[in-house]
Parts: sequence; C-alpha cells; structure tokens
Amino acid sequence: EYGHYLQSQRFGPFYLFAFAIPSVISAATKTYAGHNIYWTEKDAHRRSYEYFTFLMKNSIIRIKTRDRGLLKLVLSANEEYLKLLHWKLLFIDGTYDNEQTMLFQEKVNSSEYGLVLSLTEIDALLNCVPDLWDLLLVGQQDKREPVQKKDSDDIIFNSSDVVIEYFDCSYWTIAISNERFVSSVKSNLEKMYEVLPLN
Repeated sequence: EYGHYLQSQRFGPFYLFAFAIPSVISAATKTYAGHNIYWTEKDAHRRSYEYFTFLMKNSIIRIKTRDRGLLKLVLSANEEYLKLLHWKLLFIDGTYDNEQTMLFQEKVNSSEYGLVLSLTEIDALLNCVPDLWDLLLVGQQDKREPVQKKDSDDIIFNSSDVVIEYFDCSYWTIAISNERFVSSVKSNLEKMYEVLPLN
C-alpha cells in the first residue's frame, strides 16, 4: 500500500482520478489475483519496491552541526566520482554579503528544476554565504529524469545518486548510493563529527 502513497506524492490531486478511482473500481470488480496485476497496483508495487530498495542500498548519514566545512569535506572526498555527477542546487537560504548573491538565491528558489552548478561553483557559492540556513543539493548521473523542487523527498532521494541537505541551521543529511564513496565519506566525517542514528 505504500506504493499508493508514493503515487499520491508524485501526482498530487491528479492521483484521485489517475490511480485511486481506477484502483477502487478494479478492487470491486476483480478477484484478488486479478486486482493485484491491474496496472494501478503494478505501478504501486514497482514504486514501493524501488523506494525500499533505494533505502536499503543507500546509506544516509545525519550530523548535527552548523559547520559548513562539512559540505566541503563531503565534496572533496572523491572528486573523480563527484565530477561524474550532474549537480543541481534545488534550494538555498541564508544571509548574503552582496546583492548579487541575494539575486542568485532568488533565481535558485524560483526555478522549477533548481540551478545546475559545477563543484567549483558550489565551493565559490559557500564562500559568499556568511550564514547558511537551509540547502538542498543533488547529484545525478542520469540527466534523463531530473528531479524538481516540487518532488517529494521520496522521489528526490530515489532519483539522485547524492543528496546533501542542510536543515534549519542545524542538521546535515547526506544520502549516497555509491557504496565505496559512502564508506569513505562516513569514515572521514566520523573523525570530526558525531554521526547521529536515523530515527
């Protein structure tokens, strides 16, 4: 049933007509086996399988700190791998040292797909933000299914190879699909920060 929740998150109000009503009609008119292979159910099963497979194969690291150096540490952990990814800044909030940087924030936050940046540009941006409050940065190998800001966390995390989120000036969440990369990042971070358990 979790797949239906994922459908509703992806399609919003259209979920009712695209999935819910056809699913209810199928459940009312078909046998259990027939309903279970109906397209709405197969789609829900696929979404649920992909989501939980992602959670199992990806490591998520959570750290409580205001230190922006953590992001630089993550982004320098394996530059060869990180340069293969297409990076997008989906959201940023903070105080800025000039009007140009403030306009940059408005551009990022008003964009449907975020702003494409290189690792060098991300590093330069961090130097222009004296006080960072919130950030959502994603790296994807495959550009065919770009994430959007309106996507749910499930979709963003499931569609990205690396997700770096800074929330409310306090928590960093780093999700990485590459097992070797997550191991090196985690060991580096554990030397300097307390890695929190995921609740």
